[in-house]
Amino acid sequence: MDWPYQSVISGNRSGLRLEGEELVVGCYQTAPMTLGTTVGIIPCGKGRIILSTLSIRPNLNRNDGPSQVARKLMCNFLEYASGAKGKN
Repeated sequence: MDWPYQSVISGNRSGLRLEGEELVVGCYQTAPMTLGTTVGIIPCGKGRIILSTLSIRPNLNRNDGPSQVARKLMCNFLEYASGAKGKN
């Protein structure tokens, strides 16, 4: 990822080991060579759950350029979850 994304991946970089999710963004660990889910979609009943281990919430109110990435990701998550895209 380019430098603007550093604000959402800094600190504790975590990936989840899940089964049955749709992997959207992953993180790779060199030992023991595994791919974890950083952003994923899990089917739940008739809906879906979007999960993320990115550092989005702490960056939403900051005014620096890289924090715009956090705001855009949050808007994308909400748009996807509401099903708004494609309904225009």
